[in-house]
Amino acid sequence: MKKGLRDTARRGLARPGEAGQGEAGQGEAGQGQGTLTQRLRTLSLGLRMLDVSVAKVQRSNDDFYQSTQWRAFTRQIVAERGRVCEDCQRSVPVPERIHSDHVDEIHDGGARLDPMNIRLRCTPCHTRKTIATRTVRLSRLGSRTP
Repeated sequence: MKKGLRDTARRGLARPGEAGQGEAGQGEAGQGQGTLTQRLRTLSLGLRMLDVSVAKVQRSNDDFYQSTQWRAFTRQIVAERGRVCEDCQRSVPVPERIHSDHVDEIHDGGARLDPMNIRLRCTPCHTRKTIATRTVRLSRLGSRTP
């Protein structure tokens, strides 16, 4: 146990009004310990922030999806087809994102800029399709024998 924690534990963390505490938050010896909240803020627990930058994985297609060519292509598809999910037929209002989703994913050999390989999807339909596609891909990888 760290020294600061031992000292705090020895003094006790009685709440104002409990035994050993006066109305002004004074300890048994009359020392100004303050309120429980103030004392807890001063505890040094030695916690560090977790660096999550190492957990971020760079996907190989990120550059493509940020390209001006892809953005112009998707704007054209949305202009032609409208902001309607092609799976559930729900109209997708402007602040909400509509996904230009590859039917056959690039990772699986699908054409990048073929309008026939693109479906417009709302976020729930896009997520559902992506999970299903990845599940199939992973099951294929798992069924391979070394």
